[in-house]
Amino acid sequence: MLIQPAPKLLKIKKTVTVVLMLFSLIFATSGLAKDLPDIGDTAGRILTPEDERRIGAQFYRQLQQSVNIIDDPEANQYLRALGLSLVSNSDDPFQPFLFFIVDNPTINAFAAPGGYIGIHSGLIFAAKNEGELASVLAHEIAHITQRHIARAIEARSKAAPLNTAALLAAILLGASGNGQAATAAVAAATAGSVQSAINFTRTNEKEADRTGITILARSNIDPSSMPDFFGRLERASRINKSALPEFLRTHPVTQSRIADSRSRADQHKGGGRKDTESFQRIKSRLRVLLADDKQNILRQFESKAKKKGATSSTRYGYALALTERERFDEARRVLNKLLIELPDDSHYISALAKVELADNNSAKAVKLLSDNFELSPHNHAATMHYAEALLQAKRPNDARRLLQTHLRRGNSQSALTYKYLSEALGKTSATMEAHEALAEYYLLTGNRKGAIEQLEIASAIAERNDGLADQRIDARLKQLRPKDKKN
Repeated sequence: MLIQPAPKLLKIKKTVTVVLMLFSLIFATSGLAKDLPDIGDTAGRILTPEDERRIGAQFYRQLQQSVNIIDDPEANQYLRALGLSLVSNSDDPFQPFLFFIVDNPTINAFAAPGGYIGIHSGLIFAAKNEGELASVLAHEIAHITQRHIARAIEARSKAAPLNTAALLAAILLGASGNGQAATAAVAAATAGSVQSAINFTRTNEKEADRTGITILARSNIDPSSMPDFFGRLERASRINKSALPEFLRTHPVTQSRIADSRSRADQHKGGGRKDTESFQRIKSRLRVLLADDKQNILRQFESKAKKKGATSSTRYGYALALTERERFDEARRVLNKLLIELPDDSHYISALAKVELADNNSAKAVKLLSDNFELSPHNHAATMHYAEALLQAKRPNDARRLLQTHLRRGNSQSALTYKYLSEALGKTSATMEAHEALAEYYLLTGNRKGAIEQLEIASAIAERNDGLADQRIDARLKQLRPKDKKN
């Protein structure tokens, strides 16, 4: 399942097959095997799981420099929790995954090697319920667990070994940074084999549907959500052919494929859940956060929130929109009413704390978030909001301890954690450590050069003051520097 981002966000040359599209994305990868794998061997020998992880990690770093990946703690926590719950019910529950949201209005999703799965914000808005979003995630998870990329290479090697060798050579050229040579090589490698690649991709799509439906059923999510969503997109495209969703361009959906997924879903008795309030809240949250016209989004939520029987997610979105327009008293009233209904709801508490922070009441915000954190000390979003409030309240030592504990608990994949930690360390005069934390933030946001520069600054400080720290930083630099620049 592959991405076709909006041109203004990611300028990747269009290709004639989905397989080519993938390789156009991974030309910039580094760290693949030094020698070309044996051609015609099994999928695991042509492209090992370790190769896929390396490709995926570099792909993600490159992607971060080209598109806007949403760094909202609550939205990210929701998506990752949903995604990992699906993975736990897949055929490969121990495969590592990273789920993230791309700020892109098109309806699309994609899977990259190594378990990197991106969802466009437009797809979240298009999904009517959590089941529909979960069906896309399950489909993408299936592409990873079924190892469709390696299998595609294996299939091509059986049909045309020399072409496959050229294709893999192109990948390695890309790994060395020679993008133009890689583009030329892949064009030559794939000439004359377009139809076989398309057919294999369609097979992958059907298999991902079937595997995804099993994952949904095991996760107690209504499997009919998949044919419901795909069918709705397909019907809309037939009505308005000029507005074909990007998802249908990169994931061709036919009537027979929808019928097959419907038949598979019907085999699972007992249904499962269709929706959750959490999904609807996150959907409202993203609408407010990503809106270009804050006044217009406020009018939309206000109109819905004031109708009789307005949902809690609509009122929550209304409160967020009021906060964006600095109408703090009104936002407080809406959120306090919601908290009467659900006193311990972390979404509402965090939203009210944001009102207090924006209205320069940092002490109130800290108290709200401290109590919330005590209820959920392992909650990533609660931790990030609490750290932000502590920093604004000029309590950097408390923020530092909070964030370091969070990292010790294994939450090392959040760029925002390192960003706040760097700020906290800088305000406690731990300058060297602040540069180290900022380096990790840059690395997680795809800026390897910036990470190296920050570590070099930290190393210069350590040379004067701390020999052990200098050794630690130098070891990290050796990991990040290009091989020809390592000491």
